[in-house]
Amino acid sequence: MLAGYVKAGDVEEAKSIFDQMPERNIIASSSMIDLFGKTGRTTEARCLFDEMFENDMVSWSAMISCYEQNGMFEEALVLFAEMNCKGVMVDEIVIVTVISACANLLAYNEGKLTHGLACGDIRSSQRLFEESPLLDEISWNSMISGYSKAGFIRHARRLFDSMPKKDVVSWGAMISGYAQHEQYEETLELFHDMQLGEVKPDESTNNDIKINPILGATLIDMYLKSGCVQNAMEVFNGMEEKGVSTWNALIMGLAVNGSVEVSFEKFSEMQRCGVEPNDVTFLGILSACRHAGLVDEGRRYFESMISIHNIEPNIKHYGCMVDLLGRAGALEEAEELIEDMPMEPDVATWGALLGACEKHGNTDMGERIGTKLIERNQRENEETGSSENSRLEFD
Repeated sequence: MLAGYVKAGDVEEAKSIFDQMPERNIIASSSMIDLFGKTGRTTEARCLFDEMFENDMVSWSAMISCYEQNGMFEEALVLFAEMNCKGVMVDEIVIVTVISACANLLAYNEGKLTHGLACGDIRSSQRLFEESPLLDEISWNSMISGYSKAGFIRHARRLFDSMPKKDVVSWGAMISGYAQHEQYEETLELFHDMQLGEVKPDESTNNDIKINPILGATLIDMYLKSGCVQNAMEVFNGMEEKGVSTWNALIMGLAVNGSVEVSFEKFSEMQRCGVEPNDVTFLGILSACRHAGLVDEGRRYFESMISIHNIEPNIKHYGCMVDLLGRAGALEEAEELIEDMPMEPDVATWGALLGACEKHGNTDMGERIGTKLIERNQRENEETGSSENSRLEFD
């Protein structure tokens, strides 16, 4: 009965049955840890893990996976280290989970995990992975994602090519890996291979490949950076589920390609569809205004960002507005905006205004801005030098 509720993902019913069990064996406890992990209840999972009289490889694996699934990558690695210290045997499931945690730490928290440990885990994972006689698609896909996130894109491709069976997730992992490392030619080529029938869709896809929001955003961004607006629109229109990242990629890409009015239309459509714009969305819209020289529209969007959507502009939003105003000759307004910024202007922002002064022949302001730009640049160089020295001392 417990297994049925666990399989169905019914946490409360499974917990009720589990609590009434006179004896809780390792299998039942591990199943509950796995269920807690899948539903984000990491604290309950860890409490149950610690209460177990005996932990085997399955329960250790379930707890490590629980942490990794919920973005607690450091906790996953700490628990893996404890597992090793206790001499518990490790299988390929644990390894791919750990390598995924290592990859995420490398990508988002550089410096928290030493390079040697990460490379050591990757190489060990590879050996154990290759020696394992039983590998499912989840294991293969996890290794491909792990290699890609850690920057070993060639290793990921070799593994992908050697897979006995590829599912949509496999293709998505490899395509995303190429796109993340800006290898757009390979991304396009692989995506076309997928479309040409290399993937056999299951019944749930209605004989068509479903592209999730993340993969969709990646493909749209890639097509638009290549100037292929029509291809990007085809991907976008063919998607059943569109996340904010999907809309952002389209809005920003259309603006860069000069399709400003279409970009504005998509922004309005996005809100009609109930998708709330974020700071990246407004950066795309302001970029569209800048490319087209639409000062009034830029002011209106900038104001609505703050007053209607409660989004605090960052340095990039301010820089975009300064560039827009400067290009239009509104130099005093641009300078006032810089002075009113809640953060210190960077070199790029001052540089945009300086360029506008040169364009419109305002030498007095240009000299004043040039002095500030030199001072800011000197401070940045000093800060960079200090940071480098500190890092070298730490190393």
